[in-house]
Amino acid sequence: MKENKYKHITRCERQDIDYYLKKECSINEIANKPRRSPSAIFEEIENNSANGEYRWKKAQHKAYVRRKYSKYQGMKVL
Repeated sequence: MKENKYKHITRCERQDIDYYLKKECSINEIANKPRRSPSAIFEEIENNSANGEYRWKKAQHKAYVRRKYSKYQGMKVL
């Protein structure tokens, strides 16, 4: 049985992504810093950008809201 090794991107990693994007580093270069896959970094940038711009504080908030409300979608209404 395969073990799931996925971990959520942390606030510090989001700050690093924002910093390296401002320095115009490529996604592969950014992915090597926190040792994440380039696809995980790309998805983070795509999912949590606001108005075509990645800001770590807004990304953190969007991820928080998505996690907060995801657990209530399948709950049975009593």
